[in-house]
Amino acid sequence: MNYLTLLKGVNLPRFDEDYKKLVLDRRHIWENINQISESEVKDTIIEFLKRWKIRNVKRIVPTQLKEVLKELSKHFHELRNSSLIDLDFNEKIDVDGQKKRVSEIIKEIYTQLTERVNGVGPTSASKIMHCIIPQLFMMWDEKIRNGYGYAGNAIGYLKFLRESQQILKSIIASYGRSPEDLCREASPTMNKTLTKLLDEYNHMKFTQKKDLPSPTEDC
Repeated sequence: MNYLTLLKGVNLPRFDEDYKKLVLDRRHIWENINQISESEVKDTIIEFLKRWKIRNVKRIVPTQLKEVLKELSKHFHELRNSSLIDLDFNEKIDVDGQKKRVSEIIKEIYTQLTERVNGVGPTSASKIMHCIIPQLFMMWDEKIRNGYGYAGNAIGYLKFLRESQQILKSIIASYGRSPEDLCREASPTMNKTLTKLLDEYNHMKFTQKKDLPSPTEDC
């Protein structure tokens, strides 16, 4: 996919206000999950999922999600400065004294969220991960998963990230300028990331079923 195609499909104004309020304006919460409180889990994370019409949100126990996020905070910390377009999935980094590949860390985060927190499934896990590190993690839902042909498990999510990386590289190669420049052009008034822009395109293509080219076209 080239950048002109991307720009045609990034238009989700009805979600922008909630995204700004609950994700962009609350970076101090998302970036400090090692200190997150139960009220912050309720008022920011669970509220974000509600605004995005996620099923099973009422089943999420705030204390349970809080504890799992605190346990995973070291994993997120090691990936904090990573962006999807530049990510080396095979790089080994230190987490609690153990050398782990980036791909294994991602799968572990996803698995812990979906298997240990009631009410958090594939869609919710991806959204929580994106909100914590917006420049790295992609969001998805069932229709997007089906559109790409991936299972909703950790391996499927990792494959989705790998393919998304190739799509983003193709977009930036066609653009000829920096990712930051493209983000500003696509969204002048909001600090959106490339992963957020591609998610909007995926939403329009697969969830809203708009007549748009496949994201994998020409990649």
